Amino acid sequence: MCRIVRPVASLDELAEVFDVIGAQLPRRLTHEDRRFADLVARFPEDRSLMLVIEDSGRLVGGALAFRRDPRGATLRVIGLDPGVRGTGLGRRLVERIESEAARHAATRRCHRRNATPAQTASTTPNGQAPASQP
Repeated sequence: MCRIVRPVASLDELAEVFDVIGAQLPRRLTHEDRRFADLVARFPEDRSLMLVIEDSGRLVGGALAFRRDPRGATLRVIGLDPGVRGTGLGRRLVERIESEAARHAATRRCHRRNATPAQTASTTPNGQAPASQP
């Protein structure tokens, strides 16, 4: 059994995974919900934060997030088909969202400051140069 975590490939797939996730909630959501429209508007820029889990060609869950500012992301919704819960996939999704959000913050910091990757690596998490050592 090969389960793949990957970014959403298209707007149609975004609707499909939103429906898969929404079916797991106490108050069912579908892609007709206004929150889906928010994700569609952010899809081109934040696609790497919108993830699906594919199991033998079938979508079994996902995590849909977006950047709220250059330093953080909001996880809009996460869900897994009951048959794949308890397998660590939820943790993998959250870790991947965190990794992508951090990568975007580092990329933006680098572009905003016109810094080289080496210069960016020598900044603190808030983007400031580290204090000099005595």
